[in-house]
Amino acid sequence: MLAAPFIDFKVPAGFPSPATDYVETRIDFSDLMIQNPAFTFFAYAEGDSMTPDIQDGNLLVIDRKVDQPNGCIVLASVNNTFCVKQLFRYRDGSIELRPTNDKYKSINLPSEFEGDFEIFGRVIKVVRDLLK
Repeated sequence: MLAAPFIDFKVPAGFPSPATDYVETRIDFSDLMIQNPAFTFFAYAEGDSMTPDIQDGNLLVIDRKVDQPNGCIVLASVNNTFCVKQLFRYRDGSIELRPTNDKYKSINLPSEFEGDFEIFGRVIKVVRDLLK
């Protein structure tokens, strides 16, 4: 367990507001980051195919138990190569793994895809280090 101080009000990211009274509590990062401890793991992102949503070096929190609706970001393996992409399943049984960076092409898997394909989990959180 790692608990750190938590300021119990929302901090404006737009126009500054006058100072208000606040109550300081403690927040446990495990509770904040992990919904299903037995099904959650972490990985670092590499590359820029998911920019701006995910950037090189971001820490990804991946949950194997949560739903994976169309458009969610997943960690997948295609022919034993890992990738992080948006997942789209189509009625014909095909799958598209789509990057968010327009410089990259989607990975399209037809319904009769005979290679190895596995979804390891859904990316539920992204931790970005702003000091880099």
